[in-house]
Amino acid sequence: MFWFILGGWLAIAPTAVANSFGTRNYARNYGFLFTAYGVGAVVSSVTSGIIKDFFGSYIYVFYPTIASAIIGILIVVLLLKEKKDLKTL
Repeated sequence: MFWFILGGWLAIAPTAVANSFGTRNYARNYGFLFTAYGVGAVVSSVTSGIIKDFFGSYIYVFYPTIASAIIGILIVVLLLKEKKDLKTL
């Protein structure tokens, strides 16, 4: 199931970047997003291993994951503004 979700994200990400930031700087913005994704994958893998070694269980890995998800949701809700469709005005 995880790999299906990962594949879905990789399919949606280019369109989401174009819709969110426009096509003018699409390549640069997508590059930043994909680089951040790679850094996050490496850092989270190492951090998960350290947490598992320290506490002896992977259950404690979910606490920073939950906190990160809540922070991400708050950022999106507070900073993402919906674009007005000029065709309907």
